[in-house]
Amino acid sequence: MTLSFHLLNKNKKLFKLFYFKSTIEDLNRKCLTPANHEITVWKWLRAMIEHEIHHRAALYIYLNLLDVKTPQIYGLSAEEAQKMSVKL
Repeated sequence: MTLSFHLLNKNKKLFKLFYFKSTIEDLNRKCLTPANHEITVWKWLRAMIEHEIHHRAALYIYLNLLDVKTPQIYGLSAEEAQKMSVKL
């Protein structure tokens, strides 16, 4: 597994640990972003997930352009599904 995929999986585990141990009060309190903007914790967590999705997708696109086989995110790739499909 490449370093970038390792870091993505590690961050996902840390996120789950924090998220599932948090109370409603924890999620509704305010925090500061690195840009020093005040935001509720639940909105910040949502933004982190969206940001990870964006970077993971970009990584997959660049690796695909370099013809590097990437691990599947969800089930079969389009090519694998097409090979298994019935031709009409």
